[in-house]
Amino acid sequence: MHRPIRRPSLRPTLLAAAVSLAVVACGGGGSGGSSAGPVVFSGTAATGAPMVGATVRVTDARGTEVARSQPLGANGHYSVELAEGATAPFVIVAELPDGEAQVSTTDQAVTGTVNVTPVTSLIAARVASDGTPRGLEADFQGSNGHLPPTPAAIRDSTAEVITMLAPLAEALGDSTNPVSGRFAVDGTGHDQLLDSLAVTIVPTSDTASNIEVTLRTRRQEDQPLPAVVFSSADRTLPVVPPLNQNELIRSGTSARIERLVALLNACYRLPLAERVDAGLPPGPAQIQAGPCRSMFLGADPSTYLHGGTRVGSGAFGGIFSGAQVVYDRPVLEYVRSDNDDVVFSLRWIDAAGNTDTVVLFAREEGDELRLVGNRYAHPMSVRGIVHLMDHLREDSRELDHLTLGYSMGVTNLKVDGAPVYDRVVVVAPVGLEGGATRDEFVLRPYAGYTSLRMSGNWVPGETSQVVKVAGAFRAARTTEPLHPRQVNSSGAVWVAGPSWSDERIERTSHKAVWTFKYFLAGNSGATPDAVQHMTTISRVPSVREAQRFAVAQFDAATLETLRSLSMESAAKLFWFGARPYAAGDWPAVPPQLTLAWSVPDGAVAPNRASLWGRATADYATPWAERTGFDAGPIVPSSTRQLRVDCPVNTISSILCDAADPTRFSLKTMVTSFELWGKDSRQVEVTRTLHTFVPSLRPVD
Repeated sequence: MHRPIRRPSLRPTLLAAAVSLAVVACGGGGSGGSSAGPVVFSGTAATGAPMVGATVRVTDARGTEVARSQPLGANGHYSVELAEGATAPFVIVAELPDGEAQVSTTDQAVTGTVNVTPVTSLIAARVASDGTPRGLEADFQGSNGHLPPTPAAIRDSTAEVITMLAPLAEALGDSTNPVSGRFAVDGTGHDQLLDSLAVTIVPTSDTASNIEVTLRTRRQEDQPLPAVVFSSADRTLPVVPPLNQNELIRSGTSARIERLVALLNACYRLPLAERVDAGLPPGPAQIQAGPCRSMFLGADPSTYLHGGTRVGSGAFGGIFSGAQVVYDRPVLEYVRSDNDDVVFSLRWIDAAGNTDTVVLFAREEGDELRLVGNRYAHPMSVRGIVHLMDHLREDSRELDHLTLGYSMGVTNLKVDGAPVYDRVVVVAPVGLEGGATRDEFVLRPYAGYTSLRMSGNWVPGETSQVVKVAGAFRAARTTEPLHPRQVNSSGAVWVAGPSWSDERIERTSHKAVWTFKYFLAGNSGATPDAVQHMTTISRVPSVREAQRFAVAQFDAATLETLRSLSMESAAKLFWFGARPYAAGDWPAVPPQLTLAWSVPDGAVAPNRASLWGRATADYATPWAERTGFDAGPIVPSSTRQLRVDCPVNTISSILCDAADPTRFSLKTMVTSFELWGKDSRQVEVTRTLHTFVPSLRPVD
């Protein structure tokens, strides 16, 4: 049965009352429609930006698909005629080719408007049996054992979401019904409201999800964005904080972002010979093409500064390499109030199918936006990490576990071979209610590493740029070790004190502010030389959220092949050639290794398949004296199989087979195989298959 939705008391405002009456009168959809003749649903599918290329499908109460649109055009508008006999209520899904989707629902079979947006997805989540918008489609299809929601539940959910967003709608002067009101994707009216919202829905169980509604506003760089967090199972919804006019993002901002993205694409469509003048020294002045120059402030690429990098020296290198990429799906994140710089994320995809999400900073120039960078002099990045640790050996499978953390990136800059930084202190954000201790992580330069790193917790010399904050074993344990932090993983750094609880992680906003304090070389004092702030576009999931993730995994044939390459039990290590052959008993040709994997629905597709280990020229060389390595190229997200060849590098003479350099030497030892990818919100997802029996660390 569905969780009942109790209609909340409505705020005594003219807008809330008027819109709620419209919802009740129209049944949550079909505004101004008529039941005579064929039933036609039409509307806009948008997230603020139009869902270009999405297909809209309609499923009725019988679980039958009764309409499907052609891919949507530049305005995000759709119109479909329902099949004869279509029975209310309905679920409407607008889905992009890569599976990203928004969902809507209506309880009436009448011709009219049914929009599909993040706001309607929030309405859908509240009536879905599992608390997610896509779960509502499963309810209609009957594939999960549930039934569609009642018309009353749909009306109540629509009304409570309108009430929840009333302060924002009032500030913007938007009286559009989110389901049945007509609007254009132009950054004004209801589209401006969509631009001002970030709705994040993450499942926590079979019956509920965590929901965060963040207001995208003008604010100082060190100030968090206003947000409310709740469970889809909560009886009533919180109301978003009120905003004053100075906090609102300027009308039409999304349209200006779209025009800037069009300039980027115009630049990257050009052949290299038209982009740059090869006769000039490398740098901003080398850029000659109009679109490639005009996308920067003042049509001058030399004005761009982002984390210490400039065009031609780390930023926009693709312009100079001739890379052919397409930028799409821009999302307004927030606006810096000190100079009204607009911060937005967008996706790029290259000809090989590689894709990533980047965050850009742009400044107003007339009525247009032009790229300026974040204006910071020092590098910084923060990304959530979801890491599944599996074990190849059957005697270690009980230690399979999940860890969660953050990767903090600060380049180990040098001048005349000497590090620029003494240290960088990274300060974690507090929860939405405040009060939590702000953990600090100290990054320092270490020889041989291109990024600053933290010192490990247990073993001297261990370092990492990833701090683990939470974790759990795949299966519950009642004997030691009781927590994954006790499992020895090379270079692991765990947060000091107790691991972060699910509650603490979930009460931290996805759009949280991290602070970086830079102490230059020679500064051992307490006052930093510079302070910078970074707002994430997604936090790391909690344990219970991450346990719901679908994750890519090596297929059964690959696992069988790896296990057939037997492991030496005494040393508890895995040889690439595998069996610990006696002298004179080595096979003539080392095995060629092909890794294959599968990607379940909803999982992040890996962009790298790799192996890690140590190499030596002598079988008898102790482990500690062997040379560490990793191998495995970046691959398009569509790849599902890869032959891992021995790489050409400075240790190829001992790493690779002398007779066939594409194969690894039989003396090479592999400690782990890994699948790595990154989702559209910049959270890294990794599955590592360890080949060794892990040792345990003391309880701290």
